[in-house]
Amino acid sequence: MPAPQLLRLLIATLCFLGLGRIACSDLWGRRHWVRGDEIDARYEDVVGALPATARLGYLTDEPQTDPFSAEGYTRAQYALTPRVLLQGDAGVDLWLADLRDPRSLDRLCEQGSLEPVTVLSAGHLALLRRKRR
Repeated sequence: MPAPQLLRLLIATLCFLGLGRIACSDLWGRRHWVRGDEIDARYEDVVGALPATARLGYLTDEPQTDPFSAEGYTRAQYALTPRVLLQGDAGVDLWLADLRDPRSLDRLCEQGSLEPVTVLSAGHLALLRRKRR
């Protein structure tokens, strides 16, 4: 077989294998490798209540060393995109409280001199603001 034909055959084979890999990853992989809960449905009400340009702080009742707090922040940040979510007191007017235990909302509000604007997701999420004087 002449060299140009062999080169074309090699390129065609590599393209075919590449397309097969893409199809396999896309069609089979999505069902088995990608979790279906990347965007947590708990945040739907928060998304509806805030403009896309909102900047808000993130607070949780879990210690910062707990993996839940890092995972919770990442999930909230992903679900609320394009809104900007900042950890702690970052000069924002609103905070999102992500609570493992809804009973800890009062304690979290007292620590930061905050008050609830709205409580969502059976008390596991709340939008907070600074207490009015």
